[in-house]
Amino acid sequence: MWRLFLLNQFHDVLPGSCIKAVVEDAVQYYQEIQTSGCKLLGEATERLLGAKPSASILGAVNTLSWDREELLEIPAGLASKMVIDSSVPQQELENGTVLVCASCPSMGYAALEAPEADLWPVSVSVDEHQGSVVLENGYISASIDYMGRVTSLGLLETGREAIAPGCLGNQFVLFDDIPLYWDAWDVMDYHLETRKPLTDVSQQVHIVESGPLRAAVQVQIPISDVSSIRQTITLDTGSMELRFHTQVEWHENRKFLKVEFPLHVRTTEATYETAFGHLRRPTHQNTSWDWARYEVCGHKWADLSEYNFGVALMNDCKYGHCAQGNVIRLSLLKSPKAPDSEADMGHHSFTYVIMPHMGTFQDAGVIQAAYSLNQPLLPAQLPADTDSRSHSFFTVSNPAVILETVKKAEDVDNAIVLRLYESCGGHGTTTVSSTLPITRVDRHLGTPRCAYGAFRPHLCQVFMPRPSFRQKPDMCRPTEFINLLAGLHVGLGLLELVVGIVELKLYELSDATPIWGGVIELSVGGVWIFATCRDCGDKPKAICLLVASNVALVLGVVQVSLSAQVTACVSSLERNTAEDALQVINLILAVFIIITSYISSNVASASVARVLMPEEALVPRRNVDESSPNATTALMMTS
Repeated sequence: MWRLFLLNQFHDVLPGSCIKAVVEDAVQYYQEIQTSGCKLLGEATERLLGAKPSASILGAVNTLSWDREELLEIPAGLASKMVIDSSVPQQELENGTVLVCASCPSMGYAALEAPEADLWPVSVSVDEHQGSVVLENGYISASIDYMGRVTSLGLLETGREAIAPGCLGNQFVLFDDIPLYWDAWDVMDYHLETRKPLTDVSQQVHIVESGPLRAAVQVQIPISDVSSIRQTITLDTGSMELRFHTQVEWHENRKFLKVEFPLHVRTTEATYETAFGHLRRPTHQNTSWDWARYEVCGHKWADLSEYNFGVALMNDCKYGHCAQGNVIRLSLLKSPKAPDSEADMGHHSFTYVIMPHMGTFQDAGVIQAAYSLNQPLLPAQLPADTDSRSHSFFTVSNPAVILETVKKAEDVDNAIVLRLYESCGGHGTTTVSSTLPITRVDRHLGTPRCAYGAFRPHLCQVFMPRPSFRQKPDMCRPTEFINLLAGLHVGLGLLELVVGIVELKLYELSDATPIWGGVIELSVGGVWIFATCRDCGDKPKAICLLVASNVALVLGVVQVSLSAQVTACVSSLERNTAEDALQVINLILAVFIIITSYISSNVASASVARVLMPEEALVPRRNVDESSPNATTALMMTS
């Protein structure tokens, strides 16, 4: 199963930049993977919790390495079979799903029990004066207008506002997406100039859930005649997150859908999560390098923070972000027409979250919140006769260190592999505890050393000798500059021929300079074209180029002299102005020939000099003592 999954992680299958036949196969494979994965997950849970008894109680499984207290969603089918203790706070949703409060230890399971402290119920109210709906849970307060846009998002304890004054968060915007070459691959910078906010609404915001554990409002927004958005905005009890569950019917042509949040934050950098870490990118366009970062890759979250305050934007399946000034955008959907004309067409479902926080994103738990969004608690049936109603298999003492993977070892029997990483961007120490019967611990880290859970840089010497000049460089390669010289010679030769023929045939002038001048120029151009199409590092071709260029140079000088004399003679006679014009053109062409031939002669002379120069005259190779301590040393780190 994992081989099939990784096969569909290919760099064109994963983002959808593949042909239709590949998409159809990938969808079928993913359906098979999902079916097999769900079956395997159920079997693993049963093995983990013990044999499935006839009498069981409802519990939750936590796959992350920290304790969690959050809402658990129990599907309607399972909820109808189980009896939930009335002391456990619960709420039934419109679709039959039951919400319950669950508390679960790290990488373990726990039965549902009443919380130790009373929960602050979430409330929803309608502000008739502002024409908006207000969601509040004791931690944050959010005002939603009739289109589902966030007019206010504040922290109740400090009164800090997250949305910029006079601006609207959760604003859907549509851009034209017409790359120069590659529809499904490229995002061009000029698409930002086509911003079009969606301002119509097909169904205004209305309340669908009113607590006590979750409050929710819903809105429907048309994108076009064939595309639309249906969004449910929720706020849970005890949560700092405002969630946007979004359903989109997408049938657009070369359009780019984004959602934007103008934040009340002043910063010059945004932070984006990547695999096992995070990176920072500028929010300004001071340099060309900064401007080139108008679309940034990120995984589960992006964050804009200033001193002691910030706002994080998290998601469960979107990877494109754009932060300009105080406005952060999340890229939602594209509609390319090549190589698959039906790419991304149809129904889409995704969730994104806005989370204001005090302090840094590390201290506020943004990293853990994004993990929880992507890996929610799992409902499970626990044996009713179990000795312990909760159990943790692994715990990590340092909250900055995440136990990201636990897997069975492939080369050793009765062994498991743990993968940990420091998520905040620093060094740290941690203790990993387990209730499993561990007899031995091995570190398989390859070349790097490991000290107290943090990778220590590994130093190795890389010797980099200076380049040798003993190998003679090729005299001329088909570069754009040499091709331009060849084209100029050919073009001037053709013009010379035309002028000479016109002079002889129409006006019967005795001067035949343009005729033989054109022939020589065409010959020079031909030699240069021949040289650029071949490897011209040998002496005959280099000397041929030099001779041809000098002949053209002499030709230009002679032609200028003759053309000037003929022009003076013609001007003294009473001939028509057309003949004068031809002589002036001939003179101008001769001047251009001199300039072009002079440049060509210098290029050819330099090439001949390099070809004919003896090896002893070349710069000798500098000897490098690889055993010397002064050799170049590179710092290499592998993690």
